[in-house]
Amino acid sequence: MMRRFEGIILAAGFSERMNNWKPELKIDKLPIIVHSIRSMVKFCEKIFIVGGFNYKNLNTLLKEEEYFSYSENDKLIILENEKYNEGMFSSVKVGLKNISPQADGIFILPGDMPFVLNKTFHKLIEQFSKNNVADVFIPVTKIKLPSLFKDEFNKKGHPVLIRSRIVKQILNDENENIFRDVIKKFEVELCPVDDKGIIIDIDDKKDLEKAKIYFDEFFIQQ
Repeated sequence: MMRRFEGIILAAGFSERMNNWKPELKIDKLPIIVHSIRSMVKFCEKIFIVGGFNYKNLNTLLKEEEYFSYSENDKLIILENEKYNEGMFSSVKVGLKNISPQADGIFILPGDMPFVLNKTFHKLIEQFSKNNVADVFIPVTKIKLPSLFKDEFNKKGHPVLIRSRIVKQILNDENENIFRDVIKKFEVELCPVDDKGIIIDIDDKKDLEKAKIYFDEFFIQQ
């Protein structure tokens, strides 16, 4: 049975810690937001990019970007969250209001996470197909603690994959302001992946320099 997936990419924030608007900052000649989209576009019939702060510039940036093919470009829909100052969950809701009735699942990814691997999307889709009980699928990857014993533990990351059957409940939730707290109310499956990209986000200039090193040394080879 073929399943339909759609995606939401969150790009509405102020970029306060960066002191520059993050979506247009470049890694290997491509804007960060383009890296985030290209990791998802192969797996989704539509991708809703939710902007807010600097919304007009986001429109211009993506309309002038020549990286995507015509068919990929047709998948991209830019939405405005006029209440972006209320936080990320408000952008999630804007995206969810536009999801097609035909969608089975929805990927949700912050726009400053450019390094998620194809195999992570494949793994989430595989688990989505196997487990009809869970409503939310979250990738986890092992990281080492900075200790003498080199202990490892699983760290949750993105993208989150949710079933379309819970969209209405999420949209009607007026008691929470944080998406992380909302999805705790549903049956969650953690999906182990070998992908550090699920936990690499870019908040400030140090993160950006580390991301460029990661791209050159690890990501470009995968």
